[in-house]
Amino acid sequence: MYRFSKSILFLFFIISSFYTTLNADKLQDIKNKGYVTIGVKEDFEPFGFINKNGKLDGFDHDLARYIASYLNVRLELKIVNSKNRILKLKNNEVDIVIASMTHTIQRDKEVDYSISYYFDGLSILTTKYIKINHHFGFNGKKVGVIRGSSAAKTFKQKVRKAQIIRFNNYKEALDSIAVGKIDAISTDSIWCKLQAKKSNGKLRVLKKLLSHEPYGIAIKENESNLLDQLNFAIQSSVNDGTYIELYKKWFHENPSILPETWE
Repeated sequence: MYRFSKSILFLFFIISSFYTTLNADKLQDIKNKGYVTIGVKEDFEPFGFINKNGKLDGFDHDLARYIASYLNVRLELKIVNSKNRILKLKNNEVDIVIASMTHTIQRDKEVDYSISYYFDGLSILTTKYIKINHHFGFNGKKVGVIRGSSAAKTFKQKVRKAQIIRFNNYKEALDSIAVGKIDAISTDSIWCKLQAKKSNGKLRVLKKLLSHEPYGIAIKENESNLLDQLNFAIQSSVNDGTYIELYKKWFHENPSILPETWE
């Protein structure tokens, strides 16, 4: 009888734990602990970067602060990059990822996305010495991409004979193009334009975009309560004018497309 009772108790514990896991609520967990941990980049200006004062800054950082305020919790930031951001989310190292993350079908199989909060496209950054004005001209050329980004797959689809060189971060790619180890870098247009502007004419951006890249906020799958609140927070930032203020602060122009809002 004693052995039988222990078995019943053990079975009850397993079922209870399984039920609790199924009904876990990340939003309530965040509320209970009083803070939200959001992953942002440190090497992708103007979305997430280290400013001259040595602090994290950028559009994604400001949006993270707004979301924490909307959830009425404190903000804890953790640095992620293109390669590890999904893994850190799955491992519960961060609750949310706001890291210039393009919403793709492949990534949507691993995480859930908010509505799009920024709209960009894949572009090509090259030097003034390379007289190529179309992406087809980079067949056989060395083109740098960042590990974990969507650029490698997209660029290879467009330019099949390009030599794709993968880098761990954007600084490595910039250092390589500066000394002629690669002929171009392919990544989001807004970053390419900023680097061209900062280069004093040494770098330039091809005009034609290779793709359209909608950014979304990522969370673990099946957390509908948290996802709802993220969507509401993005829409709230549009409705109260904060989104346009932040957009003008970081991109120095009015947004051509606003995130969708619902009645």
